[in-house]
Amino acid sequence: MSATQGATTASVRRIVVIASLAVLAVSAAGSMTLAQTDAQAIPRDAIARPYSPGWECRHGYRTSGDGCAPIPVPANAHLGVSGLSWSCDRGFRQTGDTCAAIAVPSNGFLSDRGLGTGWECARGLAASDNVCVPIPVPANGYLTNARTGAPWACERGYRATADRCDPVAVPQYGYLDDTAYGPGWRCERGFRAGASACTPITLPGNAHLDHSGNGWLCDRGFRLVPEETSCSPAS
Repeated sequence: MSATQGATTASVRRIVVIASLAVLAVSAAGSMTLAQTDAQAIPRDAIARPYSPGWECRHGYRTSGDGCAPIPVPANAHLGVSGLSWSCDRGFRQTGDTCAAIAVPSNGFLSDRGLGTGWECARGLAASDNVCVPIPVPANGYLTNARTGAPWACERGYRATADRCDPVAVPQYGYLDDTAYGPGWRCERGFRAGASACTPITLPGNAHLDHSGNGWLCDRGFRLVPEETSCSPAS
């Protein structure tokens, strides 16, 4: 290779290197410009979305135009878990865009239930016209503490009649029955309940008392003859 050819090759190589460096410089400048543009595109009180393009407002802020504005939280309120809304503190109830104190009457207490007045009466009292009044419990009755239904019930051996507790009249050969329906009593085994008495069960031949003890069945191998109220051999 001549000296002239060597000089030409070296010049070409320098040109290639310079051109490559220029391309890299332009690319780096472009990347910096894009990064600056992206950073400038995120408004105040916003953060870039982690898995998609764009941005979103921080907790406690919401989108307003091209930026983020704080969510107005009234007095006696707090931001919800989502950070997009607010709720009134305990003891307060939302009234429009404010939180008003719940007026709890004497002998009442704040309720954690979302519906209703926001308060309940103490045991033995009931709400009436925004006040707590005593529950009239009749003799031989007791408070139930039930949220629904009758606030009182009768003691064992008594049944509710209107606003009083009447004694259950248990006939001879009967005993108290705690079921909520019926007369409040049942007959002993071997007796059948009538209107107000327990009458002995007369067993026909080839019969026995049933499981309840208040009726009878024919023995095995026999069948009931309704017309005769007796048991005859099964054919």
